[in-house]
Amino acid sequence: MTCLYRGVALPVTTFKGRSFWSSLEAVGMSIEMSSGVLVAEMLEGMAFALGPTMVVRRDCLDRAGGFTAVGEYLGDDFMLGNLMAAHGHKVVLSTHPIEHHILNTSFVSSARHQIRWMRGTRFSRPKGHFGTVLTFSMPYGLLAAVNALALHHPVLAVFLFGWSWATRVALAALVGGLVVRDPHLWGNALLYPVRDLLGFLFWNASYLGNDVLWRGEVYELLRGGLIRNRSHAADGDPVPLGPSHP
Repeated sequence: MTCLYRGVALPVTTFKGRSFWSSLEAVGMSIEMSSGVLVAEMLEGMAFALGPTMVVRRDCLDRAGGFTAVGEYLGDDFMLGNLMAAHGHKVVLSTHPIEHHILNTSFVSSARHQIRWMRGTRFSRPKGHFGTVLTFSMPYGLLAAVNALALHHPVLAVFLFGWSWATRVALAALVGGLVVRDPHLWGNALLYPVRDLLGFLFWNASYLGNDVLWRGEVYELLRGGLIRNRSHAADGDPVPLGPSHP
């Protein structure tokens, strides 16, 4: 069993309120991530788990190879659920959302974290991640508005951009209210169009490299979501392979 989660931007000490960047990351986590999980469940069924909350029977885990079977993956939470599903067990998505506190208060730290997350998804679910580009709205609304203005149709430009903005607010209100039960519903819903545009940029950035920074060390992402420590690779160590990838 695993749970959806809503992002919570922690208060910062430099000024009253929440950090703008942590708020953007939090609303992306609540809306974009939750929406993607629900769509994946409808299309494919639950064949993965979500990191903050995972409950698994010890005997099922042992028969599937134990924690060593997922230890060499960046998305070990994803792989834990995937491993259970591959061994014939059912992965259940709980209807109880939990809170996930966002600690990144600067643009650099927040962007780095989100690009690392997207880059990991790119290797764990390559087809699903590629298809994510179709789920954004603001980039296409902005592009459509620019083209409409270039064709001297200002009213159409405003309509197309406004429609794009409205669909993002509606999605955030729907998912935030009914799925993750966000206590800052309308504030985050109005913020979500900005996160949608940034999310598109982060999605593009996820294809610009194979390295991720994790706890001060650089790792290279390999096929299937496996990781290799760059410093170990420089010493001539072999590429680590998980049990499911002989």
